[in-house]
Formats: sequence, structure tokens, C-alpha cells
Amino acid sequence: MVAKRKLTIETMSKLGRRKLAELLIAEAAGNRQNLAISAEEGPAALEASLGTRLATLAKSRSMLSYDEGCELIAELDGLRTAIVETLGPQESRLAFELLLKLIDLHLPILERVDDSSGRVGNVFRTACDDLGPLAQRASIEPDALAATVFQKVTSNSYGIYDGLIISLDAALGRQGRAIEGCCYNNVNNT
Repeated sequence: MVAKRKLTIETMSKLGRRKLAELLIAEAAGNRQNLAISAEEGPAALEASLGTRLATLAKSRSMLSYDEGCELIAELDGLRTAIVETLGPQESRLAFELLLKLIDLHLPILERVDDSSGRVGNVFRTACDDLGPLAQRASIEPDALAATVFQKVTSNSYGIYDGLIISLDAALGRQGRAIEGCCYNNVNNT
């Protein structure tokens, strides 16, 4: 019986760029298949698969090549789509929470990927736009939503949250906008 080899940076770097790119493509295809199977099993299985993948992405720290970055962008957009279009109609509150987790990945991911094209940022901005309809369907409490919005827009170093208030306008309602609007105006005036 052959002993299982330990994966290290040294052993992986010996594989070369092409082989590593092939492995990443295979892994991404496996993730898409896993999500498709989970979606067929129902919202709980899909939520578990999405949560696992988001947690894995949150732990990743290695810098990515251009090709690896392109694969990650496609995967992030696929995760966003699965959350919004597959889970959202069935479990809007759960989809809202998972989409926030996806958006929260923007800082570590933007530190690992060259985003001079703006494509990574666009995935996260699109996810912010998707939050509004999900929050409205989920009937998120306006005060809690306003607190979330305030926390996000006051830590908006990459401009990901620039359209968040507009996206969540209807879900915030008059009550949430009154709370959030005051805070947001204070942020803009400093």
C-alpha cells in the first residue's frame, strides 16, 4: 500500500502552472457538481454545501495567479447565483445570511487576487445589489438591517458597499432609513 503524501507548497509548486491550473479547474467543476446535487436534495443540503465552501474560501490565504484568479471569480459568481437564484426563492432569510457571508469574503479575496480589471469587485457589488430583494422577501427587521448597513458602509475600504443603501432602501423602509440615514450622513460628512 502506498503511503499518502502530504500536500505542501514545495510539492505543489513542483507540479508547474499548467498542472495546478488543471487541478483548480477540476476542483471548481467538483464544487459546481456538489452544489447541483445539494440543490436537488433541498435547501438544508444546499445551505450546508454553500456554507462549507464559503468557510473554505475564508481560510484560504495563498496568492493566486491570473488563471487561478479567473477561476475564483467564476466560482464566486456561481456561488452568488446559487444563493440568490436557487436558495433565495425557497429560504430568503437563509440566502440573505449566506450572501452576507459571501460579501464578507471580499477583503481576504481582494488581497489574494489581482483585481485591476474590477471583475472581482463587480461580483461583490452585484451580490450587494442582490441583498435588497432577499432582505425584502425575508422581512428582515429594519433596525437590525440598519445596524448591518451602518457597519458595512463604515468599513467600505474597497467601495464594495457603495450601492448597499440603495439596494436595501425598500427593505429598510422609513424606520430603517431614519436610523441608517442619520448614521450614513454622519459618515459622509466626516
